[in-house]
Amino acid sequence: MSSAGRANEAGSVFRRNAAVYFAVHALVGRPVDALDASTKILFIDFETPDATDDIVLGLTGGSRAFVSAKNHVDAGRPFKETVAGWVAQLSARVGPDDLLGLTFESCAAWVKDLAEGLRRLRAGQEIYRSVEIEALKRLDELVPVAQQDEVHRRARLLQVPGSPVSHDTQTVLRVLLANVVEGDPGSALSTLQSGLHSLAGSGLRADVPSLVAMLETAGGLSVRLDGGSPAATVAATEEALQKYLDSFLAQKGRVNLPLLAEDLGPVLIDGLYDSLRVIDSTQTGDRGSATALSQIVRRRRRALLVGQPGSGKSVATREIAAACAGHIDAPIPVLVHLPNLLPVVRDRDLGLADVLEAGALRGTQNTRGLLSAELTARAAFGDVLLVLDGLDECRSEAPLMADHLKRMIDGLHPDTGVVLATRASAEVPAERLGLPRLDLQRPNDLTSTMGKVLDECARVRVNEDIRSDWLDARRAWVREVRDAQAGLVEVPQLALLVVLIVAESSELNVPQERAELLHRAVVRSVERWELVRFAGPELAWALDLSPTMLLDGFQLLGRMLDTVDNISKAEALAGLTKLLVEDRWLLPSGRAKELAAQVLRFWDEHVSVFTIDDESGVLLSRSRVFTEVATAMWTTTCEASELQAWAVSALKYEDSHGVLGLAQGLNPELVQALLDLGEADPHASSAVAATAGNGTIELVEPDMRRLLAQLLQHFTAVDSGEIELGPRKHRSRSEILTKIAGKRRADSWPIVEAVCELPLPAALRAERRKFISTLPLPEPMKLLPNAWVVLTDAATEVRDLTGAEVELVQAAIDMELPDTPPLIRTSRRSVTVPTGTPTPFGLVPVALLAVRHLEHLAERSAEQIYEISMHGSMKDHARIDRALRATGITVSPWAKRRPWMNFLSRMAERDYEKQFLGDIAALHDSDTLPALTKLDRWSLRDLGDLVFAAGYATVGVGEFDTAFILDSHELRTKWLQCVALGYGVDIPAAAAQAQYVLNQPAPGDELPHDWWTVTVRPAYVRDSVAPDALTAEQQHSLIEALGAHSDWIAWSAANLLAQTTARWDPDSFFEADRSRWKPQRAMLFHVVAILVSANGTDLLRRAAASEDPAYRQAAEMAVRVSSELDTDGEIARKLSVDDDLTVRGTLDAGEPSPVRWSCNGCATVNDIDLVDCPGCEEGTRPDLKKPSAEL
Repeated sequence: MSSAGRANEAGSVFRRNAAVYFAVHALVGRPVDALDASTKILFIDFETPDATDDIVLGLTGGSRAFVSAKNHVDAGRPFKETVAGWVAQLSARVGPDDLLGLTFESCAAWVKDLAEGLRRLRAGQEIYRSVEIEALKRLDELVPVAQQDEVHRRARLLQVPGSPVSHDTQTVLRVLLANVVEGDPGSALSTLQSGLHSLAGSGLRADVPSLVAMLETAGGLSVRLDGGSPAATVAATEEALQKYLDSFLAQKGRVNLPLLAEDLGPVLIDGLYDSLRVIDSTQTGDRGSATALSQIVRRRRRALLVGQPGSGKSVATREIAAACAGHIDAPIPVLVHLPNLLPVVRDRDLGLADVLEAGALRGTQNTRGLLSAELTARAAFGDVLLVLDGLDECRSEAPLMADHLKRMIDGLHPDTGVVLATRASAEVPAERLGLPRLDLQRPNDLTSTMGKVLDECARVRVNEDIRSDWLDARRAWVREVRDAQAGLVEVPQLALLVVLIVAESSELNVPQERAELLHRAVVRSVERWELVRFAGPELAWALDLSPTMLLDGFQLLGRMLDTVDNISKAEALAGLTKLLVEDRWLLPSGRAKELAAQVLRFWDEHVSVFTIDDESGVLLSRSRVFTEVATAMWTTTCEASELQAWAVSALKYEDSHGVLGLAQGLNPELVQALLDLGEADPHASSAVAATAGNGTIELVEPDMRRLLAQLLQHFTAVDSGEIELGPRKHRSRSEILTKIAGKRRADSWPIVEAVCELPLPAALRAERRKFISTLPLPEPMKLLPNAWVVLTDAATEVRDLTGAEVELVQAAIDMELPDTPPLIRTSRRSVTVPTGTPTPFGLVPVALLAVRHLEHLAERSAEQIYEISMHGSMKDHARIDRALRATGITVSPWAKRRPWMNFLSRMAERDYEKQFLGDIAALHDSDTLPALTKLDRWSLRDLGDLVFAAGYATVGVGEFDTAFILDSHELRTKWLQCVALGYGVDIPAAAAQAQYVLNQPAPGDELPHDWWTVTVRPAYVRDSVAPDALTAEQQHSLIEALGAHSDWIAWSAANLLAQTTARWDPDSFFEADRSRWKPQRAMLFHVVAILVSANGTDLLRRAAASEDPAYRQAAEMAVRVSSELDTDGEIARKLSVDDDLTVRGTLDAGEPSPVRWSCNGCATVNDIDLVDCPGCEEGTRPDLKKPSAEL
């Protein structure tokens, strides 16, 4: 090695040693006297852009020390270079208290004299020693006269003799570090030496937190929490922060059970956070499409979360906080219950410090100060997520709280996250905050939660030796309730109460006791409220209510909603007031009105089975099941005449089977009333038969005999044409349900089904067999009713089939199944479902009942039964599938692969999303990509903005794939660059984030890491593009992109070009021959020219008058996009009645009718009656406008 090389290496080693010296003083919090006895070191920077750049120390008070580190100093080059750096530093940037330093390991004697002379000058002392005067003279010779005083004031010389592993320095530093770390201080020195060498080489900063992390992570050392040093404070803060985060993690996936199950601990649900779904109100076109809450919170960081009572808002806020606590790049969560801040807003303005202090209360009394300080420090640069819950619980003060929050949020760092959760009752004041609204949906995994609750009940209450059987039975019971009353799970609180009631039952005939079970769940919700209403101020408004009053109100509201979709809030209050004035309450009208409002509020806000839509002012039921339960409960309290009248009314509706079944289960008098009506009304007899057939009620033999006689009588009457089982009304105004109801069978077969499923006593079975034998059916078709009957009898008696019965059932399930005819394609975009041969009536229910007797049937029977299920409804198929699985049979080999499964397989094999990310990463030199902050990695904001600006959210799979199959990487990257520039996306940041995503391991679905977070739409709409955003070269790249194979790229390029000032010749572009292009793409070329040309109006007229349909289509689009081109609307009117339907587009006036249509795929002009274009394999006629109805 040359002498110069050895000198450089020695200098590098000394710089490291000096850095270690400063680092130890920073950790201990001890000033370096030679620099300034009153300031401490906060951080150490290396290789800065400053003139004196070896080491820059950050000091308390905001000052800095620019330190040159030299191995040996004499009058030669090292000293001269250092002083030149000082002079340059004074001319560049320097604060009033900044210092200029020189540190060295060894030096000439006069350098020490210089240090002493400078010290005496700063102290105002006289310098009389000649060696000091001579030393100062040597310095001044290198400094301009005008800057000599400043250099004298700021210059500091510090000798660090020896290395940190030898001589005096080692001893000093060991002694200092002994108060910082547990264990060997020498190991700490070695760790600092190695770590600071790496930091210096990378030009990175070392501060006390990073130094502590270096000791703990790289050195495996423990930092002492006592002593009061900066290192101790950092370590204590880190420990407090970790315990704070751990407290959130301990709540992850945790669901606390209702108070009536106090012996049970909380249940833990895997993947609970990922299952939470919201409707994004900012995306008006996707109001019915739910998005994962977890992805939106990461992508946007700010949201207003609105949910109904019991929808899981509090769970959601805890899960958000836990997710942040468990992710290394996430902001620090600050979870606050807003009612706790009411004392603050009543007294003064709410500040961020108040919120952070409230969040820090999760810490211990000893750590709250440290936590509050740490949260404040992180909030200063946006590294916190405020999770604010319970605005609605502020009640009348919610508007006041919202105003304070608005002022506070407006002053936050722009990167600070804010999620505010509230019920709909406080959404109006909440909207003042300007946060994008998300409507929380029912958790996807509620079924799983119900199962977990049962598991917890079994763990606590059931001996291990019988636990498995206990669980199997009750899971089946819960499934039966859930399947029969699917709407129950719309309110999680009631669903969990049902599970707890099931768990308490030793024997439960679910069909028979379903109505009572649901009734008990409603009563339990009131009892649970009774336990908590006196526990705190949240329900202070409800202290005058009683459980009985609430249940009366529940019944009344359910009755009012029994036959309508909704009622007004005023109607609901009037009905409740009347109830409390009359009947058993006899309250004064004024008091009744007050309590009526409280009753309504309870069922709306506290339980939320009936909810008020604040915008429309109407009351509706969360699910039909609640109106049915309420009505069924009412039937147990009403007069006999009212019961009779209600039954007559209910029978008029097609969808009364649910409420009639529940009511019969609660009220035996209704069964008798329906039997009385059944003498003349077949629907009444059928209602009783259905309830008896599914086990909800048990009829005594005289009633069963009467019912059977009625059914046989009605069968004869229907078969002879005396009466009809015509369509009945439907409560819902839904067009689909009305159509389905209108297609119900009107012949006598429904009565045959009712007879077959009746659990008849032995004395009546001969009469049923006789009825089956006389049915006007071919003998082979009587096989199914006969099989159904023997299966029903076996189920009634809980016995196996006899040998003859087995043969009968085997013959039934072995019946040849009709082929499912393929769809008939009537045109390229429409198909007709063929009628085909229907599945034999009764085959599906026979197959379901036969599952119980599989061990006596032929080996192939299970597969045949599964095949039969494929010919029934989706519900039938699910029931048979579940029944087969319950017997231990694996049905997956028989499941036919659906076309959508093949589509998903193809999607999994694609890698175009990865290629898309590769294109974005290629937009910037990989060697100079900016370093990503934790916020960048958490939200991937710039990458997401570019993906959104490129239109990924709306592109179809086919067009997206085409861009990567047929279009070049070069074309795509040029286009993406223009998109980024046009919409102001930070290209280096987006490229760095894309590369980061690509470098992460892909999840199981093979899409890139965090892809669904990247593709979450932001809360804003895409901004318009500045007219001068793109250069001429970039605009020519977009013109090239107009010719892309992918319509996605072409239309995006057109959109950008249409918004920028043309640096190309649009008029010549308009004239160019586009005959080689499909008309749809030629139209795009033309419309871009029209929109950007200074002569756009003239080009529009020429396009509208052209014989070429592509030009006229361009004119139609141009007047829609830019109406100022056609100020009087003349061109639009002309195009709206064009003879060519394709040209009319959305302007189509309907009359006069078009006479032809031109194909956008091949330009063939077709007669208007032709649907598919004969000139190509893709073209189809645009939709014809329906003629308006005559008044």
